[in-house]
Amino acid sequence: MDDQQSLSHLVLTVTPEKLPLFTTVLQSGIEILTPAGTSLGQFPSALPGFTAEYLANTLQTIFHNGSAVDYLTTVLCGEKPTLAFSSAMPGVAGAIFRKISPFFPKP
Repeated sequence: MDDQQSLSHLVLTVTPEKLPLFTTVLQSGIEILTPAGTSLGQFPSALPGFTAEYLANTLQTIFHNGSAVDYLTTVLCGEKPTLAFSSAMPGVAGAIFRKISPFFPKP
């Protein structure tokens, strides 16, 4: 399939006993090509299920190339940028790494 945008969703139906075979795939993520200069807010907005409301209210922790990021206006950088998204993480780590954390001001 040449047109990446034509694939809007993927459905896997796996029997419970076969699920361990997919653990590594589900943990290692996927690769999505995106134009240079794309911001952290623009990137997920183009994916199914990511609405502006979801990004503002549910998405609380963002890692870009291994570093916590506060703002969705941050531009993806690096040859192969890596992103990790999470809702609020529990405990001290969650308080420190969440967007615009009052416990760990960033420059």
